[in-house]
Amino acid sequence: MEPFKVLIVDDEPGILLVLRRKLEAVGCDARLFSNAESALAAAAEEPFDAIVSDIVLPGITGFEAIERFRRVSAAPVVLMSGGVDEEMVRDAVALGAVALVGKLDGFEALMTILSELRSGKGR
Repeated sequence: MEPFKVLIVDDEPGILLVLRRKLEAVGCDARLFSNAESALAAAAEEPFDAIVSDIVLPGITGFEAIERFRRVSAAPVVLMSGGVDEEMVRDAVALGAVALVGKLDGFEALMTILSELRSGKGR
């Protein structure tokens, strides 16, 4: 069985490394990007099973990137943010994200969402 491939976009190297370690520990293949432009190019070149993106990025924001990811990939998108409120969650879902999780307290929620997507129970 091929590993579950996750594209991760965040401009904070520490967040990228934590997510890579957590995902690789459960058998996922994590590809890391520090900006949406390079992540979009990768998504257009190869298939991914899920996309995880920070909202606040240099250049294209995570909110802006959702529509562009939709054009090049069928992978579900999960957004992350340092702060999450109900309006942000509504906006993220309206734009096509399957979820919005907090960076500070949302790692476990993110891992649960990715596990559900991996097992085919998707959101």
